[in-house]
Amino acid sequence: MTTVTQNIEPKNTNAPAVTKKMIYSSIIVLLMLIACSAILDDIAHEAINSSLGSAIVTFGTASLLDSFISMFKSVELSVGLASFDIGQLLNSISDMLDLFKHTMALALASLSLQKFLLVTMSSKLFNVLVVMSAGALLSTLWAHSLKSYKAKATQIFKILLIVRFSVIVSVSLSLAADHLFIDKSIKENESQATELSKTISQQMEVLTSLPEEITSDEDDDGFMSGMSKTWSSVKSTVSGPKELIVNVMESIDNAMIKFINLMMLFVLKTIILPVLFLFTFKKFINEVF
Repeated sequence: MTTVTQNIEPKNTNAPAVTKKMIYSSIIVLLMLIACSAILDDIAHEAINSSLGSAIVTFGTASLLDSFISMFKSVELSVGLASFDIGQLLNSISDMLDLFKHTMALALASLSLQKFLLVTMSSKLFNVLVVMSAGALLSTLWAHSLKSYKAKATQIFKILLIVRFSVIVSVSLSLAADHLFIDKSIKENESQATELSKTISQQMEVLTSLPEEITSDEDDDGFMSGMSKTWSSVKSTVSGPKELIVNVMESIDNAMIKFINLMMLFVLKTIILPVLFLFTFKKFINEVF
């Protein structure tokens, strides 16, 4: 009885591990190349500069309106038998403008911090640190004698990666949100707030330039006729300021709505969305590495 033996070649069990290492190494090299590239940095710089310009213009508009309103807060208008305290009309929008300026100052501080971090993290020195950490991590993947340092090298590379791309990712995603709905809303509210500010200024100038005294006709038409003309003159001169005051109040209410909208949009754009995208990016890096 003859026994036939076949040489069965063992399967290469290291193939899946090598493939996994190659994919992992490709991701590391790709991230290293992106970190050394300035394309994303330039896009982020342009986005921050645009946001800073828009915020400064809006802050300047609110400051000019607030300074103009402060000029009229102590004015008391007397027309005929009526007396109007203009300061009472302007207190609401003055308080709103103070809150708005503080909010815009916070938004400007956030944008300035993002600008500083972006300049710092896109420097050549930081790129060199990213390349060195990527090289160290690749060495621990392929050199058996360095396997014990893999966890430490991964942690260092992960931290540098998060710091390097955190601002870029948050700004880039915020820029995408801007193009979708935020930027258009900000421009519309900025334009309307500027127009309303001009309207309020013009209305206040007209209101404060009204004559304070009413002169009656010098013709001697009798006591009753003179009283009738005087009363008609009083009614006509008082009804005019009342209509102006109503228009001013409507303009103030509309302006307050626009400034509230701008506050919410700038807080969303410069604080909430960047922080949200930063935590999302951090979680993504932790999942990948």
